[in-house]
Amino acid sequence: MQAATISSAIVAQPVRGAFGPQRIAETMHLPAARSSGLAAWQLRRATAYLEQHACEAVRVADLAAMVGLSISHFARAFKASTGLPPHLWQTQRRIRTAQQMMIAGEQPLVEIALATGFSDQSHFTRVFRARTGTTPGAWQRHVRSMSAAA
Repeated sequence: MQAATISSAIVAQPVRGAFGPQRIAETMHLPAARSSGLAAWQLRRATAYLEQHACEAVRVADLAAMVGLSISHFARAFKASTGLPPHLWQTQRRIRTAQQMMIAGEQPLVEIALATGFSDQSHFTRVFRARTGTTPGAWQRHVRSMSAAA
C-alpha cells in the first residue's frame, strides 16, 4: 500500500527544480546557427554576374568588390551559400552550357570547348570527365541515342 501511495505521489507531482520542464527546455535550446553565407542580394548579384560572364575569366576579387566584401570573406561566404567555391560554380555552369550546346548538336566539340571558355578541347574533356564521369563525346553519343530511342 505504501509503494502505491509513493508512486501516485510521484506521478501526480510535476518535476520541479534543476530538472523541471523549464530547465529541460532551456538546456535543450540550441543557439541559432551563425549565418556565414552571403546575403540574398549579394548571392543574386554574384551569381547573375557569373551567369552573364560564364564563358569568360572572372576574378574572385571582382566579385568580392561587387558585393562589398574582402576576397577571402567573399570566397568563404559564397561557398557557404552555394556549396561550391566561385571557380567551381562557374566551371559547373560552363559544363551545363556545353551540355546544352551538345544536345543541339550543331557544333563540333572543339568549338563548344572554346565557346564555353575552356582553353582547348583537351582542357574541356578533362574538366567534363571530372565533373560528369564521362567524356564529352561519349556523353553526346549517349544523349543522342536516348533521344533517338524515344
